[in-house]
Parts: sequence; C-alpha cells; structure tokens
Amino acid sequence: MARRRLLRLLTPADAAHEDFAVADGTAITALARPWTKSTAASTNTDAPTIDAGRAHGENAATVTTYYRADFVPVSPDYRVEVTVVLLSDNAVSTGGVMARHVVGANTFYRARYNTGNDNWELSKVVAGTTTILGNFTTAAVVDQPYRLWLWPKGAVIQMWIDGVLRASANDTAIVAPGVAGLMLGGATPSTTGLPFDDFKVM
Repeated sequence: MARRRLLRLLTPADAAHEDFAVADGTAITALARPWTKSTAASTNTDAPTIDAGRAHGENAATVTTYYRADFVPVSPDYRVEVTVVLLSDNAVSTGGVMARHVVGANTFYRARYNTGNDNWELSKVVAGTTTILGNFTTAAVVDQPYRLWLWPKGAVIQMWIDGVLRASANDTAIVAPGVAGLMLGGATPSTTGLPFDDFKVM
C-alpha cells in the first residue's frame, strides 16, 4: 500500500489536459476549457476545429497559434505534449507545441514537425524572428502517431519524440513562464496535414 502511494507521488500530474473528445466541427474556442488565439503570432481567420477527436487548422497557408487560457504556469519549467498524426504528406503543413509563449507577442519556444523538409524542429521565435535550435531529420509515417514533447528546463530547451530526446539547446532568450499552446501552419484541414490530439502540460 505504501509503495503504491509513493508511486502516485512520483508520477507527474497533468497541469492541463485536453483530449478533444467533442462533436466534429466544434471550434477550439468553444471547448469547456477555453483556448485563446494568439493574435500576435497568427495569420489565420478561422479557429482550429475538432474532427475525429483531433484538432486541425484551416485549408490555407496561414499560421494558427492558440493557447490554453485557463492554464497560467507559475514556473517556466514545464513539459508540453501532444500526439501528432500525419494524415498525408502535403509538403506544406507544419505543427507542434509552444511553451513560454509571451501573451501579446510573437515570442515562444516551439517543437514541431515540418512536412516541407521532413524535419522535427526545435526553435525559438522572438518578436517574429525564428531561430532553429536543433532538429531531427526523419520523415513521419502516414497515420502513425508520434508523441511530441517540448520541455524547457531553465536554460536547457529540449525536444523529445516518443520518449527519446532528439534535440537540445542552451538558450536564455525567453525566461518567463508564459503560456503553453498549439501551433499549426500551412494547409491543415481534417483530411490532410497534421492534426493533433491528447494535449497535456505537465
């Protein structure tokens, strides 16, 4: 009994969790736990919607960034996770997770998959300028789910894929906790590109 209690204490709890288990066509902004558009970091018109339990963007070459408005971390060191599924390689979709996103600014750390170059990219965006901090070059397999983590720990910014560390960098450009969220780019409708499910912050 004591051993089971200890295991519970050692297992990280979800600080925020969204499984997107809602009716098809539901906008991400209409979910019970609210998501808010990052206007400084977005060029999209429509909010991402949910189909088959996955969040996806619109069929246009725009950038969509949304964050969980009800979760405001007190520490800058938290892990953001999402499951990425490549429905088809359209060579224009990108998508992943953000951490330490400065609300009201186009500034955040990001881990994403880029179908244009078959790269998993760890990067920072500061006032709209993107710097690649590391990458893992391997083509995602269509219909295979991948668990993507973005894990900033102090000045060490890490990207993990399926529990394996794939890129790491030392960077101090963004030190405040900010907020966590999703980023989708390019054409990401429900039938192609990169939809996401099971978003967590730990």
